Amino acid sequence: TALGYSGADIDPDKISMFLSGLPVYEKGVALPFDEDVAKEKLSEQFGFMSYAPYLFISVKTGQRVDKLFEMINTVNKQNSMRISTGMLNDVLSYATTRVEPPSDKGRRLKIYYMTQPSTRPPTFVIFVNRADLFHFSYQRYIENQVRQTFGLEGTPIRFVIRERDRNDD
Repeated sequence: TALGYSGADIDPDKISMFLSGLPVYEKGVALPFDEDVAKEKLSEQFGFMSYAPYLFISVKTGQRVDKLFEMINTVNKQNSMRISTGMLNDVLSYATTRVEPPSDKGRRLKIYYMTQPSTRPPTFVIFVNRADLFHFSYQRYIENQVRQTFGLEGTPIRFVIRERDRNDD
């Protein structure tokens, strides 16, 4: 079992937006252990925390226990990471050049800039011309680009989409 996890008392829809995590799995010694199979099962159980790394330890032998606090510190640093607006906009520029923002009925989404107003979890505000054009799949793409560039392992990323006055188009 994953330490500290009971599927019955976790609502993934509510907790995944704010939970930094490091699922720790105590391997035990009674049965043969296959990490690949365990990772697959944990991915199913913790699908709402796909950003979280897994750590397999053995309390009995002490295997990887020394890495536990190192990983806790890493996740904590990622959760409190502050990224400058300039760096975020560089990533945004690269991402929008690679994959054009979506459009609907002749109206194209314009992304003006992105900034990070808070941490724990890292929260990013993206200013756009029309929030209704900012599809979830494109938000996921931007999130993947941010994660690829800055890591943010073990922590959720929160996005707030803000619309500038439509008369400014």
